[in-house]
Amino acid sequence: MLHRRLIRDDARGVGEALNETVCISKKCRGLTIVGKYYLRIDPLGEGARWRRSFGQEIYSPLLVAFTEQDGHDWTKLHVPTFHGMDPSYNLPENVAIITLQELEDGKALLRLAHLYEVGEDKHLSVMASVELKKVFPNKKVGVVVEERGGVANVMIGLIVVVVVSFGGAFGENVESKYIKYNTTSTIVPGKLNVHLVPHSHDDVGWLKTIDQYYLGTNNTIQAFFQRWWNEQSEEIQSIVKKLISSGQLELINGGYCMHDEATSHYIDMIDQTTLGHRYIKEQFNVTPRIGWQIDPFGHSAVQAYLFGAEVGFDSLFFARIDYQDRAKRKNEKSLEVIWRGSKSFGSSAQIFAGAFPENYEPPSDFYFEVNDDSHDSPIVQDNINLFDYNVPQRINEFVAAAVKQDGRVNALYSTPSIYTDAKHAAREAWPIKTDDYFPYADREHAYWTGFFTSRPALKVYVRVMSAYYLAARQLEFFKGRNKLGPNTDSLADAIAIANHHDGVTGTEKQHVAYDYALRLAIGYKECPLLNISYCPPSEVDLSNGKNLVIVVYNPLGWTRKDVIRIPVINENVAVWDSSGKEVESQLLPLLDVSVAVRKYHVKAYLGKSPKTRPSYWLAFSATVPPLGFSTYIVSSSKSAGATSVREDYKSESRKDGTIQVGPGKLKLIYSGNKGNLAQYINSKSLVKESVQQSYLYYRGDEGNQTVNPQASGAYVFRPNGTYPIKSDNKASFTVFRGPLLDEVHQRINSWIYQITRVYKEKEHVEVEFLVGPIPFGDKIGKEVVTQITTTLKNNKTFYTDSSGRDFIERIRDYRKDWDLEVNEPIAGNYYPINLGIYLKDDSNELSVLVDRSVGGSSIRDGQLELMLHRRLIRDDSRGVGEALNETVCISKKCRGLTIVGKYYLRIDPLGEGARWRRSFGQEIYSPLLIAFTEQDGHDWTKLHLPTFHGMAPSYNLPENVAIITLQELEDGKVLFRLAHLYEVGEDKDLSVMTCVELKKVFPNKKIKKLTETSLSANQERTEMERKRLVWKVEGASEEEESKVVRGGPVDPAKRDLLDISPTLTEASGAIIDDSFTRCFKSNPPEKWNWNVYLFPLWCLGVVIRYFFLFPASFFVASWTGVVKYHGPRPSRRPKQVFVANHTSMIDFIILEQMTAFAVIMQKHPGWVGLLQSTILESVGCIWFNRTEVKDREILTKKLRDHVQGAENNPLLIFPEGTCVNNNYTVMFKKGGAFELDCTVCPIAIKYNKIFVDAFWNSRKQSFTKHLLRLMTSWAVVCDVWYLEPQNIKPGETAIEFAERVRDIISVRAGLKKVPWDGLLKYSRPSPKHRELKQQSFSESMLRRLEEK
Repeated sequence: MLHRRLIRDDARGVGEALNETVCISKKCRGLTIVGKYYLRIDPLGEGARWRRSFGQEIYSPLLVAFTEQDGHDWTKLHVPTFHGMDPSYNLPENVAIITLQELEDGKALLRLAHLYEVGEDKHLSVMASVELKKVFPNKKVGVVVEERGGVANVMIGLIVVVVVSFGGAFGENVESKYIKYNTTSTIVPGKLNVHLVPHSHDDVGWLKTIDQYYLGTNNTIQAFFQRWWNEQSEEIQSIVKKLISSGQLELINGGYCMHDEATSHYIDMIDQTTLGHRYIKEQFNVTPRIGWQIDPFGHSAVQAYLFGAEVGFDSLFFARIDYQDRAKRKNEKSLEVIWRGSKSFGSSAQIFAGAFPENYEPPSDFYFEVNDDSHDSPIVQDNINLFDYNVPQRINEFVAAAVKQDGRVNALYSTPSIYTDAKHAAREAWPIKTDDYFPYADREHAYWTGFFTSRPALKVYVRVMSAYYLAARQLEFFKGRNKLGPNTDSLADAIAIANHHDGVTGTEKQHVAYDYALRLAIGYKECPLLNISYCPPSEVDLSNGKNLVIVVYNPLGWTRKDVIRIPVINENVAVWDSSGKEVESQLLPLLDVSVAVRKYHVKAYLGKSPKTRPSYWLAFSATVPPLGFSTYIVSSSKSAGATSVREDYKSESRKDGTIQVGPGKLKLIYSGNKGNLAQYINSKSLVKESVQQSYLYYRGDEGNQTVNPQASGAYVFRPNGTYPIKSDNKASFTVFRGPLLDEVHQRINSWIYQITRVYKEKEHVEVEFLVGPIPFGDKIGKEVVTQITTTLKNNKTFYTDSSGRDFIERIRDYRKDWDLEVNEPIAGNYYPINLGIYLKDDSNELSVLVDRSVGGSSIRDGQLELMLHRRLIRDDSRGVGEALNETVCISKKCRGLTIVGKYYLRIDPLGEGARWRRSFGQEIYSPLLIAFTEQDGHDWTKLHLPTFHGMAPSYNLPENVAIITLQELEDGKVLFRLAHLYEVGEDKDLSVMTCVELKKVFPNKKIKKLTETSLSANQERTEMERKRLVWKVEGASEEEESKVVRGGPVDPAKRDLLDISPTLTEASGAIIDDSFTRCFKSNPPEKWNWNVYLFPLWCLGVVIRYFFLFPASFFVASWTGVVKYHGPRPSRRPKQVFVANHTSMIDFIILEQMTAFAVIMQKHPGWVGLLQSTILESVGCIWFNRTEVKDREILTKKLRDHVQGAENNPLLIFPEGTCVNNNYTVMFKKGGAFELDCTVCPIAIKYNKIFVDAFWNSRKQSFTKHLLRLMTSWAVVCDVWYLEPQNIKPGETAIEFAERVRDIISVRAGLKKVPWDGLLKYSRPSPKHRELKQQSFSESMLRRLEEK
């Protein structure tokens, strides 16, 4: 066998086929072999002599060397012949020298080999002797090891090793020295300075898991600096710190990983960057100043301004931009730009940005990281002890290549900071970039837009855990962080790692994706499979008297009302809030398709089958305060809850007509004969639009070696045909109707199921899809898409979000920066979507929001599409080395992955869609979190805190602001991030600066200091701004200044209106005439709607009220009342006092019906005073005269004595001190209830004015007239809530305590708070004085606005 060339590896570890090639300029062909062999025929027994002697000559051929003769007789000037041994001596014919080597200290190593075996040759298979003195005639042989009298005896078949010592060395030692190059980082003016930047590249998982890379055999490509650093000795750490201090080692980018920019949400990007930046600050007191995003697959505008300028970076470098864009920029020398990624911030958040000319690879001859086995690009080997040491050679080659291009080249070792400073020092103007670098294609037909959707289950898991992490840090702050654990640190690490650019992207190997998911799963146990209706805590049997307690937490800064859905096994259930009020609920059946998904995947993921099978989804309406929680109780009831009404439709049974769905203002109209969505109608916004929704799949291209080898894979989306998916059930569907929502169930085919929900109190459509397992039997890869089609004329234009934050305009088949050559009309128009996508025309906007990162586009006008799932049969040759074929297995039997997800649809009038996209988009990112426990027979709400307000109970953040970080740091500090949700001009009302009252955000904390920092919280913002480099932009004038208005902490010296103290002045009544006066205005009776038909009924009512009800009421001195009491009833205990809002003296009578209260009341004259001094004193009531100071002192002593007595009736106080009209609450007096050092029990009273206004306006009406009005009405209707007891908190003043209790009562009763003392109604200023003060106040306001 002379040669071999094979096409397969033999699976023995080498991992590649035996296919040797020879290449010229990367054009290769198979290796050609030139060789010899030798032939001879001898008589029997005589062939051994030739084989041995000539075989030795083949192994050791004659060596030749050449030179040229220069005219002289060369042989006279040089030694023409040389004898290493004695000229007359030859070794025996059967002996060969196989080693002659100089050793140390004048020694030599000599190996002699006997060439023959025993019996091989009758003459030469004998022992032979070698005379060493003749072998070394010119040396004095000293000591010979293995020597016998100066003769080496060589036995048959043996190799004799001889060490010979000589009197002197063979020759002088020769030391080879290379040229010493100058590695000092020095820029030479007037030359082309080439910066050599050695850098690490960190893949925290891709082909291997993060741990396998770090600990395994392939850990050389990783940085993993934090892990490595923690394992080093103090000595090594000291060396590293010196290198960093000197600038020889630079820490750039500095995040926990190099996050993705297409599929990562900006909040996740902030968190992981902060994690790394704060660690670097802590360990090295360094703030990274260079962005280094060299491997993500396209680059977002949010990266440029949030994770560039806003973290203090001076420059941002990246690699992957579209191949057409790169070619144009290389030709124009515009790879480096000033990137203004934000329309809102403009030049104030711009950054110097540079794209590499060849991805992040070095010049072609120096691409040794990948081509380390190539002779075209040998590795730079700096280990002098290795055979291939070549540092001098490679440096010479680099310099030669540089000189060949430009003789003015100066090469220097450098860092990104040195390079950035050199660019800035040049004072040149740079071209501007304003959008992003999506989508990315690295060559023709190769758009990296498939990874926008790849591994959709992992994508939603990252999103769910990100929301959980945001809320968990808030709760950790409220409870107090436990440094020793458990805490949120491990979850922070897991989310940061998963947002790596080969993590959430879905471009890793399958076992690495499992590792990411496993890390995320640790510590999250509260119903992680709720999306497939599996939640053991909610699936308890309530028929035996158990109650299910559900705590619902709201991580957003505004009050939320939403529908909670949980699986239950009982039908006869009801839901109650913590005050004992029944909450509206609805039961929806759990259908077989959901049960099948639940059963299979629970077994696959948990290794066990579910013990129970729920029959229903229980839906109920929950209202939760900002940064707070509410508690709900699910218990058995005598009858079934509000069961959904089922309606089944088939196209054959309804040839014509329509089906209307939706219990509220939003209606969806379905076609009766086709069974599909036909129309969207919103009676509130008056939107009426034709809408259709459908499914299709793109066939994934498998590549063709003769035409184009590019296949569709984990990275690349390359469709090869469009295939609409038709319904298997002839357009049949089922509708479930109920009080909270309607559901439309549609089985599209055997592997797609859809539920469309329309809620009573919401104006959008929720679509839940179940896609999978995608069939694979036909060996066709499928990329599944849903399309929403309308009649909107958007003229090729649509909008997608940038990393979940800003929206960017997209135009089909168009790029702003170059003339696009369209070779993939579908894939080339796909963009990443983290928040949503929308389009608009002259009348309406169509918006779609998503629950995870997906790819989407508008391929045709009026239409939006989302890619929901992918399953492919080929790898796309971008390194991952396996097809995107996700499966779920039970006992090694596998089937394709099923995806359950949601998207949300809404159509608004033009200009009104942003409000929904922003507010509801934030609710999608931060859903309500639920936790469960069981009630053990006691009243759970009495033993636990049923409601919690993290912020002041009456306060909500402005609608355009969201809390994206609330995290406890060290030393009592808190990291607090607020995000304005709107861009400039996005909404006419909400795209404005707003203010947040931090004292109300942190009502239970004393704020000592506010410090605004960089986005990653590793430096103060003022310091960051001071250091920032200012760059010139082509076409901009030197005087151009940013007019962007930025927010920040309010300067105490320039107090904002929101910070004005509620302290009253003598003319406060004049200044606040509106808000104060309204507190004491009676509600005028509604005008009678006179008509001839209702007049007899009105007359009958007058007769009944005045001739029957009034005499009866007067006789027993009472009136008719309909009162509903909520919450636990008051009990007699020491050291407690009850407080309530005050509308009329009848408040006391209503409360007295349930408990004998001792009330604190002002002395009244007349018959009311008589009742006070006789009947009411018997229950321990206490009277005072408001005008007598002495009475106040006596009253305080009486109050303290009363609350100490265990047998005394509970004490009731109305701290407003006057009657208010039950629409407002005025200031609660600190005296009395809030200075008694006892528990305060709030009571909220809310009157329904359907029959009579219960407010007693004492300035205009006597109590007698007021009482007569009540007695002649049909009834007094009201609700009374007994709320959670409160105690004064450490450091809280009596005034703050009173205000906090007022907040609680106001929220519960739905009353508006005003900061005025109610007693001002008795001392109102004159009209003239009021006018003067109003004028003064308006002038002050105008001055403040002009200052702004």
